[in-house]
Amino acid sequence: MSGRQAKQNRIWERAGAGELRRSELLAMALKRSDICVALQNDALEYLFVANAPEGWQADGEGAPDDGAFFGPAISGRLSEIRKNALQSDEPDQFETVIPGDRCFRFIAETVRSTDGATRVLTTIIDISEERRRETVLRSLLREVSHRSKNLLAIIQSIAAMTARHSSDTEAFLQKFRGRLHSLSMSQDLVTDSNWRGALFRDLVDRQLQRYVPETVGAISVRGDNPLLTPNASLHIGLALHELIINAVTHGNLTAPSSAVTVSCQLVPDSDGDRIEFTWREDVSLKGQQPEAVEPVAIEKQRVGALVLERILPASVNGRAKLEIDGDELLYRLDFETESQSQKGRSASSANRP
Repeated sequence: MSGRQAKQNRIWERAGAGELRRSELLAMALKRSDICVALQNDALEYLFVANAPEGWQADGEGAPDDGAFFGPAISGRLSEIRKNALQSDEPDQFETVIPGDRCFRFIAETVRSTDGATRVLTTIIDISEERRRETVLRSLLREVSHRSKNLLAIIQSIAAMTARHSSDTEAFLQKFRGRLHSLSMSQDLVTDSNWRGALFRDLVDRQLQRYVPETVGAISVRGDNPLLTPNASLHIGLALHELIINAVTHGNLTAPSSAVTVSCQLVPDSDGDRIEFTWREDVSLKGQQPEAVEPVAIEKQRVGALVLERILPASVNGRAKLEIDGDELLYRLDFETESQSQKGRSASSANRP
């Protein structure tokens, strides 16, 4: 069977397949797309329009007019790209947004009819969904950049603080690697939740896994289980790391009974809930590790007090207190929920000159 192919416009048609005219086939396909086509002669008189977007319709009386068809704002730019296409014989285009946040791309180019006459083909493509995806992607990239900068700032702060309180390189590396690993585990939870944050109890479980994976009953978790913001998740995870390391060092997470109680409470406030994180450790219970230090000899600097009392509360806009009194170590961190933080930022912006 014979056939013919027009390579220039990429149309192939079997000889004798004339049940429907080519224009009818194209019109059927256009109805199922977001594309409109309009054909004009070299005097820019309309010859054919198919699949015009809603709101851009000919009135059926006489030939369509750009002004009546598209409105004055669009018709002027459309006339310009069509004239450019005729003069240069090269395609020209522009994009525009109409009410309702719909975005269209207009492309004008010259074509030749079978009799050699010059025609202007205008293709109108609805790119609203494409632009919405681009907007979402830009927003996500900005968010990733913002969070990456925050994470780098946290790492820089941890590195500087660890270096100041390390006696040698080996001690620095040991502490720094542990804190980085803590951030990494918390970040995994944040990422798994599509950047919404992490549940408090998941943070506790994740931080315990590395240091006391087989300990059962050494820690009691009580209270609420709120979804913490990504920023709060990283810093609460770091607080848990410091406290767990201290408890492991002094044997209190290998004691036969629970020496540690950790809780999280949503505390009502006039502007909304606040979150109160508490770590209570009975340092009178000595574990079974032969190298364990006498619990009553715990000093603040050995608990990462700088991290717990200064860095963490400043990072979550909260208040912290670390107390070691007799047989008890008590750490309490009180900070704002996300809604309160947003209100505070809004009020600050409103009062800014």
